[in-house]
Amino acid sequence: IEIDRDYGDAYVNRGNLHRANGDFDSALADYEAALKLNPLDDLALFNRAIMRGEWGDPDGAMIDYTEAIRINPQYGEAYTNRGSQRMDMGDAKGALADWSEYIPADGDRISVGITL
Repeated sequence: IEIDRDYGDAYVNRGNLHRANGDFDSALADYEAALKLNPLDDLALFNRAIMRGEWGDPDGAMIDYTEAIRINPQYGEAYTNRGSQRMDMGDAKGALADWSEYIPADGDRISVGITL
């Protein structure tokens, strides 16, 4: 970042380190810096969604996962995580719908252990 303040991936990576260390305020600042540089940065949105879920902001996490999927409809991990977030929020049917969208490169569907 000191060398290139316009390198969005550096902000995302540093944000991930802040998040891993429990410094959610600094993580949020870095994700938002990356998104200011590129509002269509699906990776920054995805990581901010994870952080928001961990931080206790499930609605914010859902917004970010949904935006990451809108930007990149092939983002399997975003579907998987959004499904898990929905499950945590008590929306089993929505979770199953998201998990059903994700098909890994090997063609096998993911396996989920829930009963509706």
